[in-house]
Amino acid sequence: MKKINLIILILILWCQNIYSYQKLTVEQIKNVINSNTRLVYDLSGNWNSEENDEISKRFVPSSEANLDKIVLSKDIIIPNEARDSYSWHLNIWGIENQVEVFWNNQFIGRFFDSYIPFEIKIPDRYISKQSNKIKLVISKNDGLIY
Repeated sequence: MKKINLIILILILWCQNIYSYQKLTVEQIKNVINSNTRLVYDLSGNWNSEENDEISKRFVPSSEANLDKIVLSKDIIIPNEARDSYSWHLNIWGIENQVEVFWNNQFIGRFFDSYIPFEIKIPDRYISKQSNKIKLVISKNDGLIY
């Protein structure tokens, strides 16, 4: 079966006030990801947040200038027909500092600074038929020199 790229869209953007954030419309997303063969899932919204051994909910996208480290996680369910028919990618449209990305507790990538968008291919073997957990470990840049 021919695989079609599927993009999971996660928006981690700088945002002055979480209540002023408005989800992108389908039309706005199509302007950025111009394809008739891709499905886009917007993962903005409430995520589980762990910082300093405290667990809470956090709206994503958001911004927090004074955190040394935060772990964000979200469980998603991928429909069976979509799981087998598409190639899965996680697109992050920008993040400050550095982030380690895990899919079902499997490390899939690490990226640094500057709100530069990046994409990670999620290996097919990591995609579960049940719930799938995305985990982002965001921490201050540890001194990487450009």
